[in-house]
Amino acid sequence: MERKEIVRCFFKKVVLPVALAAFLFFLFRPVCTEENGAVNYVLLWILCGIPFGIRRMFVWLVPHGYDIGGTVGI
Repeated sequence: MERKEIVRCFFKKVVLPVALAAFLFFLFRPVCTEENGAVNYVLLWILCGIPFGIRRMFVWLVPHGYDIGGTVGI
């Protein structure tokens, strides 16, 4: 890999998701703030995590090569 490709991959896989998470945090924080000034962090966590988890929601885990106990455990 060339240096330019490494920087592009780092930006795409690290910097962009962190920037998106920070943007969503600041966007949804007023929505999740209650009247007494407390922040509902569970709701904030759900709202900020939707874009990151929606693509993994439909990934099926199909274990193979295990016995029945290992398959149930996974």
